[in-house]
Amino acid sequence: MKHKLTVYLVLILMALPVTIRSQLPFVEDFSDGTEPAGWTFPSNWQVGSVGYSNHPIGNPPPAAFFYWNPAVTNYSERLTSPWIDTDEAPQVKVFFDMELDFYAPGGLEGLAIEYRTGDGSWNEVLSYEIAAGVSVNFSLSTQAFIANVTDSIQLGFRAYGLNSYNINSWDIDNVKVKNIPSLIDVTIISNNQINSSQATVGDLILLTFEGSTALSSTAAIIGVTQVYPVNLQGNVWQTSYTVQQDIDDEGPIPFVIMFTDNSNVDGTPVTETMDSSLVIIDNSGPGPFAVDT
Repeated sequence: MKHKLTVYLVLILMALPVTIRSQLPFVEDFSDGTEPAGWTFPSNWQVGSVGYSNHPIGNPPPAAFFYWNPAVTNYSERLTSPWIDTDEAPQVKVFFDMELDFYAPGGLEGLAIEYRTGDGSWNEVLSYEIAAGVSVNFSLSTQAFIANVTDSIQLGFRAYGLNSYNINSWDIDNVKVKNIPSLIDVTIISNNQINSSQATVGDLILLTFEGSTALSSTAAIIGVTQVYPVNLQGNVWQTSYTVQQDIDDEGPIPFVIMFTDNSNVDGTPVTETMDSSLVIIDNSGPGPFAVDT
């Protein structure tokens, strides 16, 4: 009896679904030509290199694709990725290559790009749809979107329509999920000898910032003038600007910092310091005063 119970337990464990988690940066290019672990390929979703009439699948082949054959009607079938650990990042950027190899006008056909986080609800972020009676191809291209996340993300590529006979294939390749770089420190000061939070004509303003990761390129504007940050050390960058007469208005001088990380992902431009520092332009000088006699 114990031996039979052991066999039953083994069978139950073998039948349980396996949850696979990946980490950032996540990359899947389907290069080994088989269905990757953790992905689901329902219905006509599959991995391959050649589609209808020798159409190459992928960039380069092989790739994932939803094939027309066997023809399915009134369908909605979602290719899904494994759950991807985002390490509590507030946002990630998702990249993928896609292509539609179309066959002939018919009913409505489409591909929805979706994702979900821990709450389990799918969010549609992009949609490629062919109206009934319309003939169109979506040429091979790289697409991207930003996803709001908490601790993990799962991607979905949902093919849907009235009759898959109307298409040849929807192709998906080079799926990537990357962190969005951010700044973890931003400060601005002047070399004004009386008050580093003020500046007048000829004073030097220093804008210093630090990236959350290594940055490959940076740019900045102080006031209305473009300036060029330099890398001081590690992820710390700095740029400077000299206050100009008739160019800089009085008041807090504005700035914007733009930056890109080593994965070629742009961060959200930053326009405020993180320590409440600011520099106020004051070109008026001291007002008139009277001396008592």
